[in-house]
Amino acid sequence: MTCYLHIGMPKTGTTSTQSFLYVNYELLKKQNFLYPISAKHDHKHDHAHHYFAGCLNWYFKTNDKNSLDKNLKQLQEEIQSSKVQNTIIFSEILPEVCNTLQKVAYLREILCQIGFQKIIVVAYLRNTADMYVSMFSQRLKGFLADNKIKQEMLFSILTPPKDNPKPEIYYNYQQILQHFSEVFGKENMIVRLFDKNEFVQGDLIKDFLSAVGIAWNPEFIIPKNQNETLDLLGIEIARHLYERELPTLENDTTSSKIYEYVSKSLTSKDLALKFMPPKEMYESYLNFYTESNEWVRAEFFPHKQSLFPPKDLNSYKENYQLREMKEEYWERVAQFIADILKDLIEAQNALSARKSASFIQADSAIARVQEELPYKLGEALAQNTKSFWGFVLMPFVLSYIKDRHNAKERIYAQEVANSNAPALPPLSSYPDYEEALKLQRSFVYNLGKALIHYDSKGEAKLSYLSFVGRVLGSIRRNKGMGKQLTHLKNERSE
Repeated sequence: MTCYLHIGMPKTGTTSTQSFLYVNYELLKKQNFLYPISAKHDHKHDHAHHYFAGCLNWYFKTNDKNSLDKNLKQLQEEIQSSKVQNTIIFSEILPEVCNTLQKVAYLREILCQIGFQKIIVVAYLRNTADMYVSMFSQRLKGFLADNKIKQEMLFSILTPPKDNPKPEIYYNYQQILQHFSEVFGKENMIVRLFDKNEFVQGDLIKDFLSAVGIAWNPEFIIPKNQNETLDLLGIEIARHLYERELPTLENDTTSSKIYEYVSKSLTSKDLALKFMPPKEMYESYLNFYTESNEWVRAEFFPHKQSLFPPKDLNSYKENYQLREMKEEYWERVAQFIADILKDLIEAQNALSARKSASFIQADSAIARVQEELPYKLGEALAQNTKSFWGFVLMPFVLSYIKDRHNAKERIYAQEVANSNAPALPPLSSYPDYEEALKLQRSFVYNLGKALIHYDSKGEAKLSYLSFVGRVLGSIRRNKGMGKQLTHLKNERSE
């Protein structure tokens, strides 16, 4: 079996390539290639094998091998059951996790334990100055999704490379490729340049497929570009948020959702908003790794005069401050806020419905009956016939009550089915059972039952006015109705 180990680098179209491999899972298997599901996180927007890399990192930090062994077992079982000969493992954080020769050697050891006889390392390299610009945006987006990376962000985006050891992990291609070449063998290294002019047919996906030997299939699904770079508007919002103490998010799914908001509303292709750092900072990242890049050129691209095309900095234009706030920019800010509020409101409504659906009061049959649909509808009918506007709004009120009640019932039934909530005991088991029976025989309860009966026959929609007329007549005949409703309302509020 062969493993194609894609190690990035970061900001070389990795998210889009990973999404392509994930959505074309079955078509790739037909070509004897597996992109394993067990090596990735559960949340739907992350298709990288960061879970595998994270388990490895946890072992390096704690010497606790339990999570790693568990993932390796799942990965091995998935590979064996797929019966394919080629597996792609893809995580651009592997160079950071395996940042020493010893750690790279251990990575090879566990891949061999899985059963791979041959391991081929794939790496894409990007111009270091352009990498810096893109990483700046990435760190800011990461901060918006997770406030825990504040200090790391400061070191990695505000400090020139000569004063900052952090970029060694991402930009020192010589160090990274030397470690992986020494462990896996130079003959097993596929090193490509992240440059549209270098890609097969000018396309990153086709270039990667060609590199690993996967034939192009017209049926392949091509996901849209993902993880786009923040523009100046997004950077400005991130800067202001950075200055405030935001709560830390512990839930990966929540962080992923906020990341989605940012990518949707705060990125653009508008050249006027394209972030370009101060020329001095850009040039420092361009020149600092000249020696490292020359080593890579000599080892893997000896036919080239330089690893990356030279940059003409005479025409370089700085653009790192938002100098004008146009009307369309405010629209994007509003959309960013609206997306968050929409999901917050929906989440709150779902939580309220779940709490209400799970309502159980073990010592009160009356409370149970008051939660039944006939009682709710009957009470609403009686209350809304007291005024002209109540009469006008009654159809909408009744429809809302019915829909909300049915939604709660479905949620509760699902919770019971999943053993997340106990089934309700029979009414007869409650000490106030006799009082509850009286409530079920009350005028209000039977009024609701009558409406449900009309609705089931289609009469409530066709003869609504007639039905309400009967309700009004019934209320007049029930002289004690007002007192009964007041008494029941007081009972519910106690």
